[in-house]
Amino acid sequence: MKNSLLTQITLALPPGQYERVQTGLADAENDLTNARRHLESAQTIAKLDPVGSYQLAYDAARKSIQAVLTALGLRITSAGGHYGFVRVAESGIFEAPAWREFRTMRIVRNQVEYPETSAPLLDEKTVRFAIECDDYMQQEATQLLDSLGSLHA
Repeated sequence: MKNSLLTQITLALPPGQYERVQTGLADAENDLTNARRHLESAQTIAKLDPVGSYQLAYDAARKSIQAVLTALGLRITSAGGHYGFVRVAESGIFEAPAWREFRTMRIVRNQVEYPETSAPLLDEKTVRFAIECDDYMQQEATQLLDSLGSLHA
């Protein structure tokens, strides 16, 4: 399974957009723990700070991807940037339909992070949908790590 995932990811990322790194299982677990904390924080502040909540939901999803990459000994380079994570989300290694929303999450996150004067504010429905998607993403990332033997019961 690990070789299959590595192949899919390296085919999805152009040369120079990823690098092999020496990482351990604890590193992947830490990434996923950080993703969970971001998701919990996003849920907590959704009504009070929808923009901050959305940014946390996006970062949580990105960290879920990073956890899988870390377990495989890969890292997105600065040349790959955030778009490298989109490529991984769309590479076919994930099955949950929620991963199809990651590209949109990245776009919306950039729009609220670097708004134009006419940029609309986020509504509660958009924020809640991102949080819901992220929850499914984390579940699948956890399952992948479990199948790779990365998490201990």
